Amino acid sequence: MRGGKERPLLDPIHDCGLLGVVRSVYGMPDCAVIIHGRPGCHSGMLTLQGLTGPQTRMNIVYSGLKDEDLAIGGEDVLKRAILNTYKILRPELIIVASASAVGIMGDDVDGVIREVSSHVRSRIIHIQAHGYTKQEQTTYEETLEAIARLCSRGSRQEPNAINIIGFRCDLPHWRQDLHEICRILREQDVKINVVVPYSSFREIEENIGKASLNIVLGGDGILMARYLESELGIPYIVVPYPYGGQNMEILIEETCRELGKVPRLESLEREREQAIEVVRDSYTYLDGTYGALSCCMIGDQSRVLPMAETIESELGLPVELVVVRSRNPFYTQNSRFETLYEIDFNEFVNNVVRRDVDVIYGSTFERVLSSRYNKVLVRVFYPTFDEIVLTDRPLVGFRGLLTIFEKTLNEIMRCQERTEVRYFSNL
Repeated sequence: MRGGKERPLLDPIHDCGLLGVVRSVYGMPDCAVIIHGRPGCHSGMLTLQGLTGPQTRMNIVYSGLKDEDLAIGGEDVLKRAILNTYKILRPELIIVASASAVGIMGDDVDGVIREVSSHVRSRIIHIQAHGYTKQEQTTYEETLEAIARLCSRGSRQEPNAINIIGFRCDLPHWRQDLHEICRILREQDVKINVVVPYSSFREIEENIGKASLNIVLGGDGILMARYLESELGIPYIVVPYPYGGQNMEILIEETCRELGKVPRLESLEREREQAIEVVRDSYTYLDGTYGALSCCMIGDQSRVLPMAETIESELGLPVELVVVRSRNPFYTQNSRFETLYEIDFNEFVNNVVRRDVDVIYGSTFERVLSSRYNKVLVRVFYPTFDEIVLTDRPLVGFRGLLTIFEKTLNEIMRCQERTEVRYFSNL
């Protein structure tokens, strides 16, 4: 109740299960996702992913469901879609994601898959992604677990090889983050076996069992890791996404400990000193703009919590509120911050205004909020499609700490510029 009037929750900040399926395999070049649902479901997924990640590693197909199919069923439509997808794309893996309309219609999707399986060489998975029953993170986990069930058994494990599970190719700076994580792990003589979901399905299917350890980033892909441990005997550890220096040290130390290696942190220490030197050179900007600011952030559970730790402990910016837009129901993370989960977006806006925070670490979705209430917006989370990164600037490690700092300071100054423009426009 607000002001004596009941206000229903009509604008959730989480997305439906369909997006979780797409994001779980986004970046696998030999995988095709067939969205069996209404045209808007397909166009929405295609637009979001096409603007946020690698467009050359994306195969999102529409089954062709039309209005008349809602009455007679879409099984024949889906059958043609699977056969045409195989004929044109020749993917190693086809994922049929049935959307809300199909769940209501009651199409026998599994029966269609059995019928066409003898006509295609692709492996086919069906994931029920009905938006009214499942949220994004649920189907993300279910899809990766289903992929794990297709992987080869009996592979010989290599002693210093790891798999990285839960990497997301649709976050800002994703490519730079991947290069930085791999570079730092290789300095520890750790071999990167496969990256899920960036590696191809064929690589994952044939090679995932060769690793001696699975690294799960922030809990994303925890069901896949648990299955690989129980069925293939590969242990796993969950580490925070390595934003900043402290989280990167955790990644190195935990990985080396599990592999029986002594971590070598000399290069990381050099990068720490270089970062300190760069920050010293910018003291005038820090003293003049950073001051007594506070912030909040909104993003995926696996990313927003380690970012909050980095912002407060390494950049010295107090975190007033953390909002998790999509909770992982299979992995619980403790938070020392005040954290709200999957709230209504209006409630998020009210919290931002009531707490009078200065900086929002979020995505393009918070752009209107930032403009309306004159808040600084730093785009570090999904979905960001109004900012592009082409240069070698990661968000992870000490190099990434400088990137986050740079983005924050620049956005603070841009916000001040907008304030001045408004002021002089009203004279």
